[in-house]
Amino acid sequence: MTNDVDHGTVLRPLGYNEQYELAQYTLDYHRGVSTACRYTIPKQLINRPDFEANLQDMIYGAIARVISNSPTLCAAIRDAESKKPVWIHLASVDLDDHVEWIKLEKFTNADEVVQEKIRSEMDTRFAGLGTRPGWRVAVLQHVSNDVLDVVFTWNHAHTDGMGGKIFHDRLLKALVAEKESEPKTRMRNGRKLDFTGVSKLFPPATESFVDLPTSAGFLLQQAWNETKPTSLFPNLSTARWAPVLKEPYSTKFRTCIVDNVTLSGILKACRDHKTTLTALLHSLVLLSLASQLDGSKARAFASLTAIDQRRFLPSNPPKYPRLDPNTTLANYVTNTTHEFDVPFVAQIRSHIGKSHDERLSTDQLDLVWSGASMVREDIEGRLTKGLKDDRLALMKFVPNARALFEKEIRKPRALSWAISNLGVLDGTVKGEVTAVRKGEEGWHIQRAQFTMSATVPDAALLIAAVSLRGGEFVITCTWQDKVVEDALACRVVGHLKKWMEQIGSVGAVL
Repeated sequence: MTNDVDHGTVLRPLGYNEQYELAQYTLDYHRGVSTACRYTIPKQLINRPDFEANLQDMIYGAIARVISNSPTLCAAIRDAESKKPVWIHLASVDLDDHVEWIKLEKFTNADEVVQEKIRSEMDTRFAGLGTRPGWRVAVLQHVSNDVLDVVFTWNHAHTDGMGGKIFHDRLLKALVAEKESEPKTRMRNGRKLDFTGVSKLFPPATESFVDLPTSAGFLLQQAWNETKPTSLFPNLSTARWAPVLKEPYSTKFRTCIVDNVTLSGILKACRDHKTTLTALLHSLVLLSLASQLDGSKARAFASLTAIDQRRFLPSNPPKYPRLDPNTTLANYVTNTTHEFDVPFVAQIRSHIGKSHDERLSTDQLDLVWSGASMVREDIEGRLTKGLKDDRLALMKFVPNARALFEKEIRKPRALSWAISNLGVLDGTVKGEVTAVRKGEEGWHIQRAQFTMSATVPDAALLIAAVSLRGGEFVITCTWQDKVVEDALACRVVGHLKKWMEQIGSVGAVL
């Protein structure tokens, strides 16, 4: 959209992905997504006599620049519970409604406070969908004054997981280039961003600027999956071990951290076995669940991988000549699923002894790599097709996304777990890298974490992962309270850490 717009002007209808995510939110089946990063403050700024007075202005100014240049974070959603919700332009966004500043007290455990804040954010809904954009930022200032934790949480209708990564990339760049970017803040009357009469180049939905072709075979298979009589053709991979419950809605999570040396060994082992880190995570989760749930509860399993769709989308298409999907906060995401059948799961269980919490045996490792290879083939098959036979195309047959989910919760849960891996966050800005490596101080990120709130009808366990270039690999596992036993989920996370450390130590010497 290129014309000047007034407050309340309709920008466009929500696209397929956006409607899907909004329906889950308005039905209270899913609440939010978060990316949290720990920022190192340059020492030269800390030593300035006006540091304390100017720090908040500096951070608020950087946030303002990011928001001002992210149209989906400046828009609200009208008629959110209708069949045809629309994006509307807002004349202003007050940062005081969206940004919370928290000063940590002495003798508090900063890591514990940050994790509790993320947990709280995952269960907090967004106020006024029709009058405010659905996002929040919490800034936690450490007592030491040398680091800040910035927790960005959003309604999934506004952007996807990669959008959360892009947010922090932009925020870091805004902090590094503070002075030269100052005119772009558009802050008026304190911390209110003024967008009166401002042109908004609102990003298009995927289906509005690329084709999503579908083959007859794909459509027939999807139709069969939806209509086949389950009494005659039971789906053995259904996650009946995790009942679908609307209430209580409460997200629980556990995080594990893998250091960079171990991560390097894991990546080498993955390359040696011609697979990927995401595929390995799937196989390790499978092994953990198979060791905890017997055949009476789960004879087979199904899981899902989120896939960034931006790799298939053109930059600067004729209808949107200024669009670069790779730097745009929007819902450009798709997925593919994986099934681990009864014979393979039985084979895994046959190699699980009473001491399955110990190191993986050679036979178990072989099965882990076999499972990872299966997942890698699934993902490669999806990537090879590009936009063809993408499940997003099926949304054109869904006139009402809310009605779809209201129907879904009456079915058994299809997926035991889902994995979304954001890949690598740079943590530095080009031009600042050399200075930081020499030991000089510059704005940079020293830790990143990605977290998703529980979903009522979708996967029982949500595995969110992100790594920092040259730094740690952080995995967060979330689940819905009373649906998944805490002990089971915590053991999954414990297994992931223990087994990745084992694989990393082996990979480092292979």
